[in-house]
Amino acid sequence: SRDTMEVCLFGTLEVDFTAQKECLGQPTTFYATYGPPSDSVASYRWDFHDGTPAQVTYFDTILHTFANPGIYNVELSALDTNGCTAIMYHEVIVDSLPTPRFSYVAGSCETPMQFTDESLEGGNFIETWLWDFGDTISGTSNFDTIQNPTHLYGPNDSTYLVKLIVTNINGCTDSITQEVTTRACLIVDFYPIDTLPLCAREDICFTDSSHFGTNNGNITNWSWKFGDGITTSYNAFQTETCHSYAIGGAYAVTLTLTGTIGTDVYTDSITREVIVNSTPTAMIEVANNCLNDITYFLDKSETYGTDLIKWHWDFGVEALTDDTADIQNPAYIYTAYDTYTTGLTVTNEAGCIHDTTQAVTIYKPPVADFSWQETCQGYYTNFFDTSISDSALLSSYFWDFGDTISLQNTSTLKDPGHIYDTLGFYQVNLLVTDANTCWDSITQEVEIWPSPTALFTLTEDWEGRQGQVKLDNLSQGALYYDWYFDDGDTSQQVNPVHQYLDDSDPVYILRLIAYNQFGCPDTLDYPYTLIFTGLYVPNAFSPSISNAEFRTFKPVGINLSEYKLEVFSSWGNLVYTTTLLENGQPAVGWDGTFEGQDMPTGTYIWRVTARFRDDTYWRGSDNGDGNTKTQGTVTLIR
Repeated sequence: SRDTMEVCLFGTLEVDFTAQKECLGQPTTFYATYGPPSDSVASYRWDFHDGTPAQVTYFDTILHTFANPGIYNVELSALDTNGCTAIMYHEVIVDSLPTPRFSYVAGSCETPMQFTDESLEGGNFIETWLWDFGDTISGTSNFDTIQNPTHLYGPNDSTYLVKLIVTNINGCTDSITQEVTTRACLIVDFYPIDTLPLCAREDICFTDSSHFGTNNGNITNWSWKFGDGITTSYNAFQTETCHSYAIGGAYAVTLTLTGTIGTDVYTDSITREVIVNSTPTAMIEVANNCLNDITYFLDKSETYGTDLIKWHWDFGVEALTDDTADIQNPAYIYTAYDTYTTGLTVTNEAGCIHDTTQAVTIYKPPVADFSWQETCQGYYTNFFDTSISDSALLSSYFWDFGDTISLQNTSTLKDPGHIYDTLGFYQVNLLVTDANTCWDSITQEVEIWPSPTALFTLTEDWEGRQGQVKLDNLSQGALYYDWYFDDGDTSQQVNPVHQYLDDSDPVYILRLIAYNQFGCPDTLDYPYTLIFTGLYVPNAFSPSISNAEFRTFKPVGINLSEYKLEVFSSWGNLVYTTTLLENGQPAVGWDGTFEGQDMPTGTYIWRVTARFRDDTYWRGSDNGDGNTKTQGTVTLIR
C-alpha cells in the first residue's frame, strides 16, 4: 500500500490566542491571532472542553461562560483561505465565587442588632465585606465594612432588607439579601399642638406620637386622663385629641396605650403637666340711639381673677379702618344710620383672649316728605305722606295746613284732605315720628287756584238723525275739556256732535270735565235717554215670489208699544187687520187672502195706528209727495 498526506505549499499557518482569568458566572473573552500577516484565516473552531459543543466563527474574538469553576484546556484550530490548518492549546482558569451568609441577634429599642458573617470562602480567602442594613433614614450609618458589625434601628420600621457583599482575594464577588426583624417595643408620647399660652374654654389639642418599634405591632386602645375628672378612650388612631378646660389651673394629663404583637400584650403610659390659664369672658353693654346721640360703650367682661390688660373695640363701620378704640369704656358718634356689629376683644395678664360682638342700631330718623293733588279752591286738596322710614315704622303724623281761618287746620291722619275756601299761598307742615321716637319735619308752600264752571246744553236728533246729539259748551273760566259719552267714546272738542248707535241701555250719562289754565277741574253730568223709533210700510208685495220677505204685506218697525194695521179693498171693505207685536216689531203680515180666498191683483188701501215705547205716536211715512200720512196704498201682484 501507499500512504498519502496533504502538504500545504503556501507557507506555514500559525495560530494563537489569549484569555483573561475570570470568576464563575462572568464570560471569558478569547482573542485569536495568526501568522504570517500575508495569510488570511477563513474560520476558527473553538473547543472549550467543558462539555459544550465546539463553536465555529469567522471572527477573531469570542465570549464563553463556563458553568463551573476550574482549569480548562481550550483548543483553537484555524483554517486559512488556502485550506491550510493550525491548532493551539491553552489552559484557562475560572475562579470559584465566595458564598455569602450571615446571621443576626435582634436588639431592642435601645440596643443595636448584632450581625455575624458566616460566608463560605470557596477555596479562596474572603478579603472584603460590604453591609447595607436597609435603614435609609440612618444616613451614612446604613453601611459598614467590618466583618461582624452592629446597627441600631430606629422605632419607625420593624422589617429591613439587609444586603451583604463579599469579595475574595481573586476579586470574585457575590451577595445575599435577607429580611431582619427588630425587637418590638411600645413608645408612648404626646405633646400639645398649641403654642403658649394654653387657655381655658379653648380647645387644647394633643398630638399622639406613640408607636410600636415594629410594623407587626398593633395599638388597640388609647386612654386619656385630662386631670380635671374627664377621661376619654378609643380604639382607633386619631391624629389629634382635643379637650377644653372650664377653668385655669395645672393639670396632670396621662396617656395610656395598650397594644399587641401576635399574642403578646404591651401596656405603657406617660404623664405630662399642662398649665391652663384662665380665659376672660368679654361682655358689652350699650344702648341704641337716634341721630346725633353719643353712643356709650361699657366693658362688662368677667375676668375670673386675672386682670385685663388690653381692650380693643371695633365699632363696626366697614368703610373705615380707624373706627376703633383701645380704652376700657369708649364713646363713639356714628356718621351714618345703620345696624353695626360692634366687637370687643379683651386680653388678660396671661395672654388669654376672648372676643364678643353685639349689634348696635343707630336709628335712622324718618325723612319727612309729602305730595299733594288738586290745589283748587273749594275742592279737597289731597295730601299724601311720602316720608321714608328705615329703622322703624312711622307711628304718628301731625299736619298743619297753614289755613289759620279754618277750624280744621290740623290732622293726624296719614293721608288727609283739606278744603281751602280762599285763594292764596299756604305753608303746610308735616311732622312724622317713628316707633323709636325719632322724628323729622318738612314745610312746603301750597298755592290754591280758582276753579272753572262746567255747563252745556244738548240738542237731540241733530240734523234729523235719531241718536245724534249736538252739545253746546257754556262753561266759564275753562280752556280744556274732556267729554265722556258713556258709550266708550270721548272728545276734547269744545262743542262736539256725537252719534249714538245703541239704545239697549237707553240712559247715557254725558259728562263734561272743564279745566282751566291751572289744571283745576269742574264736572257736570247730564242723563240722556235714547230710544230709536221708526216704522216703514212697503207699497207692494207678491205671495208667489220666491223671496219670503216680499210674500206678505208686513210693515217694519222698532220699539213699538202699540200697533194696528188695517187693509181695505178699493171698495172700502176691511180685508185684513192685526195688532200683533214681537219684541217691539210687527209680528205678522197680510198674505193677500180674505176668508181663505186669494184676493185679485190690484191696489189696496192700508191704515196704521202706532205708538212707540217713548210714548210718541207714529206720524206716518212719506209716500213720495213730501207729505207724511198714516195711510196709503199697497199693490198686490200675482
